[in-house]
Amino acid sequence: MRKQLKKLYVAFFAVLLSAGAANAQMFLLEDVNGRPIRKTQYEDINGSPYLYDNWMKGSVVLGNGNLYENVPLRYDQVADQLLFQTPEGQELEFVQPVREFQIDGSPVVYRSGFAPIDQHSSSSFYQVLEDGKVKLLKKSHKVIREEKAYGTATISKNVLEYTNYYITQGSQLVKVKNEKNLLQLLPGHTQELEGYIKKNKLKLKEDAEMAQLVAYYNSL
Repeated sequence: MRKQLKKLYVAFFAVLLSAGAANAQMFLLEDVNGRPIRKTQYEDINGSPYLYDNWMKGSVVLGNGNLYENVPLRYDQVADQLLFQTPEGQELEFVQPVREFQIDGSPVVYRSGFAPIDQHSSSSFYQVLEDGKVKLLKKSHKVIREEKAYGTATISKNVLEYTNYYITQGSQLVKVKNEKNLLQLLPGHTQELEGYIKKNKLKLKEDAEMAQLVAYYNSL
């Protein structure tokens, strides 16, 4: 039985911050030899695959509800994966699914656990723009595309970013195609919403204005 258990992946690592700082424990996945699991390597690419190139301190809520603060984080938007850094400089994954995370000093919350849609899974992270009964979510993801310059044999790898918006309808997600479509996806109060848009001169082309309208809808 013990030999079988040794062959399994184990979660055993904890990071304790120094006195005077907030305590944090982070459980990560390592194999029986203590090697970190494989991480994605990016070489010879134009652009960044990360939300921030540098490691940024932030907070993490895991799937079991545990909150960990003051954690060095980096969000890989190509792999749609959150990584953290040990005091020794190792780049590692979380064993437990990450429910949400937030970078210190930023009001932006990134959350997973939503219904799959398009090429995104339930583990994909979305920026939560409005967190009421109807949620407005923003999904920014990156892909690496190989392109050949015209008339040459040179192939370049470019990081491209795409952004889409979604709202929740019950347990499902629905893509917001444009500002008119957003109104159609908020049924039952069309007259009030149109009046609110006119009164507040909303163009619904900015994140803040879209979130403002959905928040108003949630208040009706």
